[in-house]
Amino acid sequence: MSLFIGSHAFAQQVSDRLLIQLPAVEKTILAEVVGVRVQGEEIRPEQYFAAGDDWLQGLTFRLRNVSDHPILYAGVELIFRAPAQSDVRRIIYRIQYGHGPRRSGGEMADAGLERVLPGESFDVVVTEEDFRNLGRLFPRAGLELGVHRVEYRLTEVGAE
Repeated sequence: MSLFIGSHAFAQQVSDRLLIQLPAVEKTILAEVVGVRVQGEEIRPEQYFAAGDDWLQGLTFRLRNVSDHPILYAGVELIFRAPAQSDVRRIIYRIQYGHGPRRSGGEMADAGLERVLPGESFDVVVTEEDFRNLGRLFPRAGLELGVHRVEYRLTEVGAE
């Protein structure tokens, strides 16, 4: 939605957006979330912030390798709770850095990946493709892209 005043368009900012960090799953002690950016601005999880309806596009989680080994991949799950009247309880969408293990044999799919060395930081981002995918998934759960609340957690992290 846009508000037109004179010849300039201003995106409507809604100040009740909220990101809630959930506890990481067991295997994620290799990395930690050290920052979150919405539309290029640093925000604090658990505190309300203002953003337009497209705030999920480019949502960025800054992670730091806290292990003694290079990280090959990491995932962040975004959890969207559906309205009570929906047949779907929630949508869980995973964004990631790198590529996870191959499902057959469990070997790392590491060809061409940039490893993250111990102590270094890296970003896990909602890409334009992710944003389009969410736009296709949300109507099934009675959600819109301008969703107000998102829960997230660090999931699978793989290291050498």
